[in-house]
Amino acid sequence: MSEAAMATFPSEGDMDFRFDRAFTLQEAADRLGISLRQAEMHVADGSLTAVNVGRGSLRRDLRILDEDLDRFVAARKVAPVRVAAALPGSRARWHAAPTTGMGSFTEAYLNRSIKGRP
Repeated sequence: MSEAAMATFPSEGDMDFRFDRAFTLQEAADRLGISLRQAEMHVADGSLTAVNVGRGSLRRDLRILDEDLDRFVAARKVAPVRVAAALPGSRARWHAAPTTGMGSFTEAYLNRSIKGRP
């Protein structure tokens, strides 16, 4: 390798990894209580960030960093929201709703259910 090419690579001492642990997809799925296929789908749709430590796109070997797993869980935390029951006279029920990122449809439904019924 030429000296110019060697200059573009950082030396071992310059590399600074800022994560405590990297999980395999199966380990991440186990920690989340979901199937391996569900974890793969979250990676595929971009909601769960993964690092390919394999040798290219044909020999992928994915890892989930602990900070990315924490971010995934934090984005999906839910809080209870009181929603009126479907039938008049029924007792109100508690449902889990996302704490952030509710879509306009969900917001409209929750507002209609709470304000439109006794």
